[in-house]
Amino acid sequence: MNTLGPLSEELTARMNETLRDEDPLLGKLPTPQPGDDLVAVLPAASKRAVGVVRQVDTPLDSPVSLWRASTLESLQLRHEPHCSSRDIAEVLDAWLDSPEPAVSETGGDRARSVRIPVITTQAIIPLIERGFAPSTVTLARRLSSPPLRPIHRTEVLVRPAIENDRHRMRELMRELVSTEIPFGAVRERTATLSDTYADEAVSLDPGWAVVAELRGEVIGWANIAPPELSTWAADSVSTRPAAYLGVAIVSRAFRAGGVGHALVSDLHAHAASAGVDTVLLDASAQNPWSMPFWQREGYRPLWTTWQRRQPQGL
Repeated sequence: MNTLGPLSEELTARMNETLRDEDPLLGKLPTPQPGDDLVAVLPAASKRAVGVVRQVDTPLDSPVSLWRASTLESLQLRHEPHCSSRDIAEVLDAWLDSPEPAVSETGGDRARSVRIPVITTQAIIPLIERGFAPSTVTLARRLSSPPLRPIHRTEVLVRPAIENDRHRMRELMRELVSTEIPFGAVRERTATLSDTYADEAVSLDPGWAVVAELRGEVIGWANIAPPELSTWAADSVSTRPAAYLGVAIVSRAFRAGGVGHALVSDLHAHAASAGVDTVLLDASAQNPWSMPFWQREGYRPLWTTWQRRQPQGL
């Protein structure tokens, strides 16, 4: 048994107490799981920080590979509440000095990532100095909190998604993927992989997926997975029930006109009527239009995933 296990669990408990005090909406950090590796750092007497390393391999024919390297090695930082940037830098160096994971399949790619609470500011400079950049940000909004922009009427009709919308929703989902690829949060894969997300949205009970229609044309859609389908993401927040907003897309020609706001407002109303307390989502950190939109809708950042990508083929 790795002797760092108990230390990691102890530091995890301390961090969770501190995070809860500083931001009650933050979910708890997970404890190490079987198969995780633990990185020792600093002189043994100090024991201020450790890293929990986990590798996940994702087949290239899985829709999840749009959002994740086929071979992803992640580091979870565990440290004393008031450790320094130097402490965290030594954790990162101990990890990065180890061999890069081998790509799991031909044609695949690999990356290393670190997900931290946004209030862990002492980790930011060490990450930048080691070639990491923000990839995605997890944001959340409690539905009891009002959005920062007023609700206003538009010509757009927002209605539940139906089977006849499937083809157009697939087209818009492919447009979303192509828009996000240059910002680094989405990877180039087979174009049809994203169709799965439109298909899943159409299959949801009425109200959890909606489309925006303008003069008979579907120009956008969005969906929230109900709490029973959001358990994989719910631990990012401390409140329950929590639901995950998976997709929100408006066609390029109709952006910045209130369509996205109309879609999200309708979903929020439906989720609130179903008893949802908190909605969370992941947004592209490098997309200059994404983060401002979600903050106007009343969301605030909780976690940032930093990533260092390996050029494909190396």
